Amino acid sequence: MAICITLLSCQKEIDWSTGTENALLIRSVQKSGSDSVVVDYTYDGSGRLIFEKTVGMSQGIDVGNDLQILRDGSGNITRTIQKSQVLISAGIDSIVTNYNYSTSNNRYTSAVFDMTIFGFTVTDSAAYQYDASGNISGEEHYLKFPPAPFILSFKQEYTYAGGNLSSVKQYSYDPTAMAYDLIATTTYTYDAKTTPLRLQREAVILGRPVYFGSNNATRMDFVDATDPSNNFTTDFVYSYDISSNKPLTAVSTQNPPGTVSNITYYYQ
Repeated sequence: MAICITLLSCQKEIDWSTGTENALLIRSVQKSGSDSVVVDYTYDGSGRLIFEKTVGMSQGIDVGNDLQILRDGSGNITRTIQKSQVLISAGIDSIVTNYNYSTSNNRYTSAVFDMTIFGFTVTDSAAYQYDASGNISGEEHYLKFPPAPFILSFKQEYTYAGGNLSSVKQYSYDPTAMAYDLIATTTYTYDAKTTPLRLQREAVILGRPVYFGSNNATRMDFVDATDPSNNFTTDFVYSYDISSNKPLTAVSTQNPPGTVSNITYYYQ
């Protein structure tokens, strides 16, 4: 999601080799049949993610996507800028999301972005809630279609186990009943090895929940509360670097329909 950023001049030359304990994930390559998707990661001098670039095709769709992550002097995310072929096709140059951070309790409190499509500007505002451990337990979304005021529209709930994010539940809001309706539930199972990329809270606000904790997802179960025919599971089998316990490769199998993908991880 974003504008391209040049690699820092002081950054080391890329070493396309296996990782070490403190190595950063700089690329993942996923191949499934004739489809290929490459994701490149760029970090600041403190090892914080500042750019994610996705290039490739999936089921005939160009999934190219740039995400620029802007941070303040303390490293907190202040803004993201997303650019993608899907957005461009819809006449949208980019989506800029602004994040609000409370220094008094060291938490992200909210996020907001505007999107103009077909001449109409829509504003989405998300408010974050936290559990007793300081993890984001939920986010409520409010939409605004001018000149109407903000209306409650959507909610996500997060649960955690063993230091990882274990499930995500999505709800739509019914203004007539003044209640939420469950849309879908995604649950994750993990191994005891080291994840290639750990983002903690930022994994939630950036929409990458599987990279919250320390370990690798070995299974993902998706349950559609409105249409069970959409349900599926994805299983992951990894090979690991002996010294770091980080994955070198993975084979994912989604059922249905039985789609197999091969993933390779590169570190620096």
